[in-house]
Amino acid sequence: MPPDVASLLTPGAIVDRVGPLAESADRLVTEGLARASRRNIVRCANPDDFDFIDAVDPSCPGRVTVPEADLDDWVWCPRCERRLETSRKQAFEAMVLQPDLPALRARVEQMLRSLGMLVREQPVGVFRIESDGKEAAVVLMDACGFAVRTQLTVEQGAIAVAADCSKFGWQLPRGAPLLAAAELVLLSPDPLLPAWRAARAGAPRVIVGAPPPARTAPSPAPRFQLPPGAGWNDVTIYYVDGATVGIAVPGARPVHASAIELGMAKETSRTPSRRFALLLHVCRHRGRTDWKSAGFADDEPISFDNFAAFRMQVSPLRRDLQRLFGLADDPFAPLGRCRPLVAAFRALPEAPGELAFLPRAG
Repeated sequence: MPPDVASLLTPGAIVDRVGPLAESADRLVTEGLARASRRNIVRCANPDDFDFIDAVDPSCPGRVTVPEADLDDWVWCPRCERRLETSRKQAFEAMVLQPDLPALRARVEQMLRSLGMLVREQPVGVFRIESDGKEAAVVLMDACGFAVRTQLTVEQGAIAVAADCSKFGWQLPRGAPLLAAAELVLLSPDPLLPAWRAARAGAPRVIVGAPPPARTAPSPAPRFQLPPGAGWNDVTIYYVDGATVGIAVPGARPVHASAIELGMAKETSRTPSRRFALLLHVCRHRGRTDWKSAGFADDEPISFDNFAAFRMQVSPLRRDLQRLFGLADDPFAPLGRCRPLVAAFRALPEAPGELAFLPRAG
């Protein structure tokens, strides 16, 4: 039986240097579809480790990279969420893979053409195939832009392909198949053929991409105007009290704002929402926290039952901040079970010592 290669193009995939997936990983790197870095890793459930007796799951396949020397050596297993002390565990050499999406797009198009299909890519990541007046499309979910993906409708006439299947699988309609890009590349592109035939038989046309813009009211102006070219690194948010934050942006005086003024209050009681409490907590901890340690913090603790509950508050807070400052970029670094929440803006537990007021030009 061939090894399970489906997850090899997931960003940050860890592959043991000696193991059933090593040859497949080397092939992806050799063919330019992924980049690899050499890292030391520890195994969550390793019978030779001192903490094996405490393993939540003795068969847990979790792998975690060893942090740099100057960082905390406690990490969380991405599979069973057990806390691991890496400095006391046996280390192994491994590859950490990152997919090359432009190369993967080119490979998907090449595979489709090798199957005798006439293909045109429009928009990026959407490969349209027309035959006998019927159109289907292969959608590389990872390569689609955010605006396209959020408006993407994968119907019967579309075939979804992903490098990171765990990230995009939930975006598909119930029961819709998702083909793993790594399996198509390493094993065979043949699954594309029956999927294409089913897509053609199921729908005379495919709706993939951004629909015509609806006639809606223009978006309100940002509450806090930033000068041209400014980004999140120019924004300062600081803790004032349990119901107020301070906000400083270039060219304006710092202001204090409550949850109600920021649109982060509960609709009925008008008390601060949980996402506003998370913003306070982020400020008290200088822009860095995670769901497990947040409940044990000395300043503004906020507890969560699990990572999913934590992420459910981060998402609306992200949208609120983008709305308030008119910035499309993410106000936080990429978040994951083993990656803490890190603010892209300057988050402080108190007002900066000196804030220079620069009047607006003109």
